[in-house]
Amino acid sequence: MGATLRSVLDSLDAAEAATAAEAGRPGSEPALACHVVCVVDGGEDATLDIARRIAADDPRIEVLAQTSSGVGAARRAGCERVFAWASQVSGSPVPPRLWIGTTDADSLVPRGWASAHLGSEAAGEDMLVGMVRPDENGADPELIAAWHRLHPATEGHPFVFGANLGFRAAAYRAVGGFSAVKHGEDVGLVAAFETAGARIRRSPVPCVTTSARLAGRVEDGFSTYVRELASTLPAGAEAGRAGCPPAELRHA
Repeated sequence: MGATLRSVLDSLDAAEAATAAEAGRPGSEPALACHVVCVVDGGEDATLDIARRIAADDPRIEVLAQTSSGVGAARRAGCERVFAWASQVSGSPVPPRLWIGTTDADSLVPRGWASAHLGSEAAGEDMLVGMVRPDENGADPELIAAWHRLHPATEGHPFVFGANLGFRAAAYRAVGGFSAVKHGEDVGLVAAFETAGARIRRSPVPCVTTSARLAGRVEDGFSTYVRELASTLPAGAEAGRAGCPPAELRHA
């Protein structure tokens, strides 16, 4: 969790710096206001303490603790806190340019993550569906290769990952938001946006690095897919790599 929060903050710092550098120029964007909601959904480890310790040094962070209610309810609760914050700072319950990005506690976002999401907002898009790649550190090389082969990082890709998803707040509100389900909340939200005719960009960048662990807290979540993928690999199998660029990967 600590590394995840710091990667998000680094990304926001970069976006804020870029916005500040443009301030005062004709047609420049207004000052960037950022708020990070860290939802700790149950668990018995030190996640909550770590999040609170980091939040104590950064006023942009709000920590929300709740009893294990599932990833859908957690994401929904986090979005509601963003709406509450935005209403306080803007006077509008749903500011037209408010953009919400989501990631996971076992993931690291690249430094350009926030700027890329804000770029989608500025382009008039309603949703950015990004990709993730499993962390190669300590992972089976054949598993990583198989992942990249099955998840080609192309513009318009078909994958969905809650660890790299962003959307216009007004459009999110219009479709009813995340469903309070135990898994598949990200896929459900994208489907709702599609049904509503929203402008959706499916992009291979920015790419978020996420854990390649074979066991996780979410039933039928990302770790379940990685475990199932690992079980299909024959000994000595070879797989090509055509996934996310190394510098910067939803299960099928």
